[in-house]
Amino acid sequence: MSRQVRAAAIFNGLAPEAFDRLDTETIREMEVLYRDGLIGGRAGVLYASHIMALLHALASAFSRNNRPLKPQEFFPHVEEYFKPPPPTKKERDFLAFTLLPGFKPEYLEHLRRG
Repeated sequence: MSRQVRAAAIFNGLAPEAFDRLDTETIREMEVLYRDGLIGGRAGVLYASHIMALLHALASAFSRNNRPLKPQEFFPHVEEYFKPPPPTKKERDFLAFTLLPGFKPEYLEHLRRG
């Protein structure tokens, strides 16, 4: 998902170097905005897919093909809008690290410095 957000940010005028300097929390917030459609246009995709499903249902009522289609079947390449991708191992490990007892946000500063 970060690749899509990075591409959208660069497309909208953010310098690639500036995106690379963003912290994880800001990127996660941008991912939420992207998924919710404030950046990526989720509402338009959902609207179009539901209209197409409705039209297909109406058309199939007058034909021999009575199998209804789900909205996701019209745009399979945008499946991430309907179901977010699972987190990567790196993301799961990082989350587990932050949930350890005694974790303090200051520890992240040590990781950034190397």
